[in-house]
Amino acid sequence: MVCVRDSAFGLLCTLFFGVLALLGQPTVHAQASDPADQVCPRYPAGSALPVPADLYSQNHALEVTLRLQTVTDAQGRTRYCYTTAAGAQAPTLHLWPGDQLTVHLQNALPAMGPPRLPGSDCVAGPMGPATTNLHFHGMSVPPTCHQDDVMSVLVQPQESFDYIVQIPADEPPGLYWYHPHPHGFSEAQVLGGAAGAIIIEGLESVVPQVAGLPQRVLVLRDQVRAIPWGGSFGEPILDLSVNFVPVAYPDYTPPVLQSAPASQELWRVLNASADEILDLQYVIGTVPQPLQIVGVDGIPVGAATGTVQTLTGTHFLLPAGARVELVVTTPPPGATGQLVTQQVNAGPGSLPYPARPLVLISPTGTASSQSSPAVPWHQKAARPRQLRFARLAATAPDAQRRLFFSEGEISPGRSAYFITLDGHTPRVYDMSAPPDLVLHQGTVEDWTVENRSSEDHVFHIHQLHFQVLAINGVAIADPALRDTVDVSHWSGAGPYPSVTLRMDFRDPGIVGTFVYHCHLLAHEDAGMMAGLQLLPAGIATATTLTASRASVNLNGPLTLTATVAPAVRGTPVNGAVQFTVDGVALAGSAPLSGGQATLNTSFSASGAHTVTAAYSGDADCNESLSADLPLSVEDFSLSAPAIAISAGATGVSSVTLSGTPGFDSAVTLACAVPDSLTGAHCELTPESLTGSGSAQLRVSTTGAYAATSTLGGAMLAGVGLVIARARKRVPRERGRRYGARLVWLLPLLALGCNGSSSTVKGTPPGSYQVMVTATAVQGTAQLQHQLAVPVAIH
Repeated sequence: MVCVRDSAFGLLCTLFFGVLALLGQPTVHAQASDPADQVCPRYPAGSALPVPADLYSQNHALEVTLRLQTVTDAQGRTRYCYTTAAGAQAPTLHLWPGDQLTVHLQNALPAMGPPRLPGSDCVAGPMGPATTNLHFHGMSVPPTCHQDDVMSVLVQPQESFDYIVQIPADEPPGLYWYHPHPHGFSEAQVLGGAAGAIIIEGLESVVPQVAGLPQRVLVLRDQVRAIPWGGSFGEPILDLSVNFVPVAYPDYTPPVLQSAPASQELWRVLNASADEILDLQYVIGTVPQPLQIVGVDGIPVGAATGTVQTLTGTHFLLPAGARVELVVTTPPPGATGQLVTQQVNAGPGSLPYPARPLVLISPTGTASSQSSPAVPWHQKAARPRQLRFARLAATAPDAQRRLFFSEGEISPGRSAYFITLDGHTPRVYDMSAPPDLVLHQGTVEDWTVENRSSEDHVFHIHQLHFQVLAINGVAIADPALRDTVDVSHWSGAGPYPSVTLRMDFRDPGIVGTFVYHCHLLAHEDAGMMAGLQLLPAGIATATTLTASRASVNLNGPLTLTATVAPAVRGTPVNGAVQFTVDGVALAGSAPLSGGQATLNTSFSASGAHTVTAAYSGDADCNESLSADLPLSVEDFSLSAPAIAISAGATGVSSVTLSGTPGFDSAVTLACAVPDSLTGAHCELTPESLTGSGSAQLRVSTTGAYAATSTLGGAMLAGVGLVIARARKRVPRERGRRYGARLVWLLPLLALGCNGSSSTVKGTPPGSYQVMVTATAVQGTAQLQHQLAVPVAIH
């Protein structure tokens, strides 16, 4: 059964599960013993929620051996798991800021090729299905060998590798995690279950209201279904599990979390899935309950603003790789609750993410034995410290960039996924290629990440966190800091969906080369990843921006000039400058020459704009961003009243040209009457205006007039000539009588010679439109507007 979000059926479905809970805890169905459980254990559906093993640092150090193993279960699914020497699977690692973590990683995967040469475990090379490594997701530790280098470290089958990670003294307290990151093969290992939580202790010293609360660690994973996907609407392709208890299609029997009734608990929820986007909601009966969110992606809420706070809502979008820490109140006696994921519409090209229950919360009347033991409060309170990322939202950026997700085919039937800097050609990530970006430590940048595909993507960057400033160009005030964010899919029309992020590269401990990518690991493995090299802090620079005009006409020529000055006089500056208008890159980047970069351009949108210039930096000099340069792009409009006249008359209307402030181009005016407006013509006086002004539009028409056919007219003219001659030949008196007789004959002659007499009207009555065209020449381009002036002829 699928509880579809925001529907009557969804409410009935949730009620159905609630009624089941009221009747008692769900029965744990017996299942045949699977030999795979001896290697990578899994629990029966509906089990009591297991607690991951907890390992705590002692004397500022934690040392653990993690053995990566794989096994195929009775359904033919490949499992992966980390186990300790004592047999604990995926332990939660608890450390304090400043502690040292030592992980002896043993690769127990079966060998699939010739052994690698000894001593080359920190040398980049091809990764394969049997190679592995470790990534400490969300932690600001150096991206170097033996710490958090996922680009060069290759741990081969049957080999060991030591990670010695120094937790920074200012690492924020919260939930992080570890997982394998061999490019091209990450999805298989994480989908198989290889992941575990890391908790940096001390949250109580920052958020006092969580002190002493029972704590839950909920690790949400996805897994291959035992029942193959049938392709029906709303049916998931992958199953979910919670702490290795499967919540499998079609029954969706959740594990049971036993709690004391009506008590507050701290839940630490990790989306450790490879490919799932979840929308968490906690309901009691059918009523959504408030979630008091105290931490997101390992950072206490409000750390970036300098004022730690809580965020309250009734649901929380949790994309793959993201974490949330929240305070909930358990159900009262006699009631039950559920943690569910609502349906997520991630686009027509995406996996289906239907609504599903995750955990059934059952009050027992006593304190739960399923929560982790609390670390003594006095230990936590003894370590106050300044949080990293403080006041990031108020820090001015040193550069602005635009990136985009896109998809394509690199061969028939073979899809590829890309993340690309705006202005560059999309390409599949290549570990041997130079990094896509080279930056300097000490800087802050604003990145706008667009989605140009028909499915959601999940942006993640290693080593640092960011502040979400805007969604789809609309500013938001998000008090949380994140390292993972969902970017909605594109509908195929209109602007691309986007998120604007303030990236913090100020930490000197993250100098090195690392990556950013989509954290839907099927996409990352297929190429949706890019490299970034963070150099040590260089020489500071200042970029100033000028324009040839502060006000430019629409489509008119404009020259932008950026000047980059190093703080150390005489230092040469190389690299390029990216000009942007309203955050959108203009053409490609412009190379520096003599400390300056120029761009000749024009604008096709009128109104007020903001132009910036971002210097990319070089090996010695830091990047820098100019101040915003306001620019007014001018345009004009036309207006004129209608004309009403009689046929044969001339009508006049005043055509007004209204230029916006600063519009000063010469505008040529012309008019044209429609073909149906016969016997009429128009003219404009004057035919040219500069800036603003008025011109007189005259429309002249032709009235009705009489005419005859050509033959009858000729005969009448001939008769007239005969009369004239006759009058000359006869005496005057006789001529009068003779001429009078001939005049009486004229109509008869005309009719007898097939002549005709008719009345032809001039300009016919009706409603018409006279078109006025105004053209301003802007360099090699034209700015042209047209106005249809109504003309009524009566």
